[in-house]
Amino acid sequence: MKRILEKKIAPRSIEYLVLNRDLKILELSLGVKAFSDYPDEVIEGNDVCLGFPELIGIEDVLIDILEGRRERFEVLGIARSPKPNSPQYIDLSVLADHASEDSIPDRLIIILEDVSEKMLLKQALVQKENETSLLLSKLASAKDYIDKVINSMADALLVTTESGQIKIVNQAAQYLFRCTEQELIEKPIPIILGDNFLWEANQKILLQQKLNDLEVICHTKTGEEITVAFSRAIVQIDQEEQGFVYIGRDITERKRYEAEITKLNAELAQRVEERTLELRQTIQRLETEIVERQQATAALRESELKFRTLAETVPAATFIYQDTKLRYVNPATAAITGYKPEELLSMNFLDLVHPDFQDLLKERSLALQQNDEIILRYEVKILTKNAEIRWVDFAGEAIEFEGKSAILGTAFDITERKQVEEEVKAAKEQLEAVLDAVPGFVSWVGTGGKNKPKDPIFTTPHSPLPIPHSLRYLGVNRHLAATFNLSPEAFIGQKLGFIETNSQFAEFMRRFLNSNDQSTSQVIDIHINNSTSSYLIAAQKYQQGTAAVSVGIDITERRQAEDALRKSERKFRAIFDQTFQFMGLLQPDGTLIEANQTTLDFAGVALDDVVDQPFWEAPWWGNSPETKNCLKAAIAQASQGEFVRYELDMLGVENRVAMIDFSLKPVKDEMGKVVLLIPEGRDITVRKLAEQELQRQNQRSQLLSEVTLKIRQSLQLEEILQTTVTEVQKLLQADRVLICQLHADGFGTVVQEAVLPNWPVILGQNIIDPYLGTDYVNNSYPDKNSPFMNLNQATNHPFNNELLRQFVVKANLVAPILVKQQLWGFLIAHQCDSPRQWTTFEIELLHQLADQIGIALSQAQLLENLEEMVAERTAELTATNQQLQQEIRDRQQAEEALRQSEEQLRLITDALPVFISYIDAQQCYRFNNQAYEDWFGRTRTDIYGLHIRELLGETVYQRIQGYIEVALSGERVTYENDLVDREGNTHYLSTTHIPDVNEQGEVKGFFTVIIDISDRKAVERMKDEFVSVASHELRTPLTSIRGSLGLLATGKLGTLTEKGQRMLEIAVNNTDRLSRLVNDILDLQRMESGKVRMVKQDCTAADLIVQAAEAMQAMAEKERITLSIAPVSILLWADPDSILQTLINLLSNAIKFSPPGSTIWLTVETQNQEVLFQVKDQGRGIPANKLQSIFERFQQVDASDSRKKGGTGLGLAICRNIVEQHGGRLWAESVVGEGSSFYFTLPAVRKEGGHNHDNQVYSTH
Repeated sequence: MKRILEKKIAPRSIEYLVLNRDLKILELSLGVKAFSDYPDEVIEGNDVCLGFPELIGIEDVLIDILEGRRERFEVLGIARSPKPNSPQYIDLSVLADHASEDSIPDRLIIILEDVSEKMLLKQALVQKENETSLLLSKLASAKDYIDKVINSMADALLVTTESGQIKIVNQAAQYLFRCTEQELIEKPIPIILGDNFLWEANQKILLQQKLNDLEVICHTKTGEEITVAFSRAIVQIDQEEQGFVYIGRDITERKRYEAEITKLNAELAQRVEERTLELRQTIQRLETEIVERQQATAALRESELKFRTLAETVPAATFIYQDTKLRYVNPATAAITGYKPEELLSMNFLDLVHPDFQDLLKERSLALQQNDEIILRYEVKILTKNAEIRWVDFAGEAIEFEGKSAILGTAFDITERKQVEEEVKAAKEQLEAVLDAVPGFVSWVGTGGKNKPKDPIFTTPHSPLPIPHSLRYLGVNRHLAATFNLSPEAFIGQKLGFIETNSQFAEFMRRFLNSNDQSTSQVIDIHINNSTSSYLIAAQKYQQGTAAVSVGIDITERRQAEDALRKSERKFRAIFDQTFQFMGLLQPDGTLIEANQTTLDFAGVALDDVVDQPFWEAPWWGNSPETKNCLKAAIAQASQGEFVRYELDMLGVENRVAMIDFSLKPVKDEMGKVVLLIPEGRDITVRKLAEQELQRQNQRSQLLSEVTLKIRQSLQLEEILQTTVTEVQKLLQADRVLICQLHADGFGTVVQEAVLPNWPVILGQNIIDPYLGTDYVNNSYPDKNSPFMNLNQATNHPFNNELLRQFVVKANLVAPILVKQQLWGFLIAHQCDSPRQWTTFEIELLHQLADQIGIALSQAQLLENLEEMVAERTAELTATNQQLQQEIRDRQQAEEALRQSEEQLRLITDALPVFISYIDAQQCYRFNNQAYEDWFGRTRTDIYGLHIRELLGETVYQRIQGYIEVALSGERVTYENDLVDREGNTHYLSTTHIPDVNEQGEVKGFFTVIIDISDRKAVERMKDEFVSVASHELRTPLTSIRGSLGLLATGKLGTLTEKGQRMLEIAVNNTDRLSRLVNDILDLQRMESGKVRMVKQDCTAADLIVQAAEAMQAMAEKERITLSIAPVSILLWADPDSILQTLINLLSNAIKFSPPGSTIWLTVETQNQEVLFQVKDQGRGIPANKLQSIFERFQQVDASDSRKKGGTGLGLAICRNIVEQHGGRLWAESVVGEGSSFYFTLPAVRKEGGHNHDNQVYSTH
């Protein structure tokens, strides 16, 4: 066999073992020891499981193969702990070895193959595949990023082939030409540009290989004519073809204004000629006024002095230049540029301008001096003396200086504003890219129309308004859209649930937006591609609670893993606590961290009494130094990765001693480090006693068998009896052994005897004893379990003392001989030289030998009884063995379930980009994921058991202690906190504590989930700063422009034509509108940031209605509209100025959009403990899909309303903010073509004996 196997497996790295039916090693190949973790145990004659613990637990399979119920068994790819010259992965096969084809296998062949190279190659291939997938993912991400950059451009972008076929368009181009992407892609560009000269220009670009700018008149899909300024350049479409990239900006409005200004300049020139003629006619009159003019000149000099004084003190840079030569500079100019005033006066103005803007300012300055332009206004970069680049808001105006044409320039330093704009833009683009890169679902949901909010992520939530049943998507990230095979644009404006009816997500968002919560989360099921997935949805409100952003993470696998984990944990705990074995968990240093209930019940102790104590100090080991030293050695050996096994004694309740089969199994992590020790103890007391009893029985059976064999070798009764006494005398080492046969008359005769020399022989003598003739004849002989040992115990003995002294007997042992349940006689042993204490074994042996004599006398019956006894013992041993095998299998299954449960939990939590931990009722960490280790730089072992105060520090703990106490009271709590990391950086964190409550309602601890929200906080802060700074910076130039226009409107600078006057009125109106817009933005920003406080006081609704009507009466009369009011004197607790502002805004809107001759009603009434105001008009009405969006920033029913009606789009947003800060609601109802009604409510005031501001309404009539 050995030669054949070695011949077959020689070319491959394969070894073998040959086992007998007892799983002992019969043969082994030379290199098989390299496959074992215990090579010293792999020797012929040893149990194979000693060298290969991998086979423990599959003994049933091996038995099935030996019994012929199974042919073979294989385990492939077994991973082993790496050792030098030892396989890392092996395949194991078990085969049956038949002596013949029809026979039952008598041996097993185990074949071990080294497959390390194959497995490592497979792992390398898998790693390569993963790297390829990662590269493809990065390429896809790069493409997505480029698409986002293109679509985020404000300018229209088109890419065409050399022949003019459109290949790429961005969203700005689609909006500009009012076409969809499908309507433009693969179409010739003339359908947009419609200008043949472009192709000639394209050929010039191909020849010159440089950028080309042009302005083209185009037509949109709707037929609207627009002027577009294009920049064109060559682009390489692929390796073989070139094309063109067009970047265009709509300059229609600019062209219109330029044409109007040109026309106005022509009219002004004609007016100048007319005035020249008039001036010639008045020359004579002017000569008489020379004196007055001289006085005016003096006044002018004084005015110039004042101007210079003002220019010296104004914070803006002010300067005058002629033909780019600086002629005057104020100190602010020197401060901005870093030059001294005298240095600046020797410089050219353009030397201060950055090269990127020199040509522009030179050309525009020349045009300004030639009166081609009225005013010069640009944001440009300048160079300071130390070469620093700064941004300024430059404005220039033509003046006359020292008799020559010059330009008066002012410049405001806007460098910081520009930096903020760039940072905000970059942060916004980066955040949008991050949201699109999120592997989960991100969506914006609200009650508005088709357009996505401009900046949904930069808003601050407020108290919610009632949300209609219909919610719509305002936007989604690409991951969500791709999941449903749609584009992100396809979602915008769609109702929630348009993909899936009875959508859980739609119901969840509807409930959330109607609640007072600012954020929430819930696990819901979403049906995707005929399958159901579980998603954790987290939502946050914005835009005063009428919209929300939600993030969904697919947790299907996590939920499945959690379910499996819970089942596994319950199963493990049930197995762990209910198993009959003693089990526990130790740290590698021997500290006890867990013990099952079986162990605790046996020792009569509680877990808290022994946990965190050295294992060898546990009370169930007693005080034996030998046992403690043995346990210490075993722990030291197991902590090195070895499996240890001993037999020890355990001390239980009431000093019960149990013999246990004790083992220590090391548990290693993925790095091969021992992290846990699993002690197991199986109570083998019964088995040991059974073994001892079995050993005694075997010895007894062996002795009996030998005696029986000798007895049965003869069929002669005399020979049988002689053999018996001879063998018993040798076996017991007694001085005399005899057999006394009992007669019917009560006398007995010694029929056989074996006696040592020097002692009297009594063979053949009759024993006369009255006792034998009474009770013994009636079968009332002594109990087998209470024989008489010594002479002084023989008061009730069958043989009286006198008879024993006659035979010189010091110790007497008697056993009755029964034949067919009838007393036949006695088997007697004497000790004559000294008293003797007969052992139980000797007593039972003598009785069994007496039984054997009876068996010899009635062989059939007694032989049958003997066989039944042997069969019964065999069955007991077989059952015991099967029970032990089952316990071993159960233990292995429990170990595997525990390992899988812990591994799954660890992998899931470590993969999440959040902090996850479990904290017990004593506020100590009992679990944490990888994020904690990365943040604090401490291992899991270091963190485990630490108090929250010890890990976070006293200062942080004092801040969050209140939230912790809420969680330990059984309530879920979420809060925000800041924390400093190891590098000293401050992070803002959103923390949620989820209590862990058992079935009895007791809080065992709580789970903690922490998310880093630093980026979100930074973006919100940057947004607020940007809005504030930008709005304040607009106020100063607006004030200057409004003042200049007002001066021009007075006519002091000359009388304008009628058309010029109209243009002036347009400029004044738009300047006023822009001022109102800036003021509204600042007011709304201050309200949302909490900087505006409402000064509430007692006031009446009637007074407010009358004041609002009086304020708007003039506007209503101008538009020929009737105001109808119904004042009711209802007492309010409110800020009267804010409520008056709200009423005026609502009346102003109603007047703007109502036709002449119509009526507007303003009423107030009490309703359901609230005061209800109503403004009703007869205007054009509002579409249903706009009833919510009009309350958002810059939202109007028609975009042209801003120009026609002069509104800013912020009035209703301000009104809603004011009402909500009073605890009320604002909404609108409308029928298109019939009119609209705007309602808002305020909490009423209750009067109960005194002045009390609550919710009961009372009137002051």
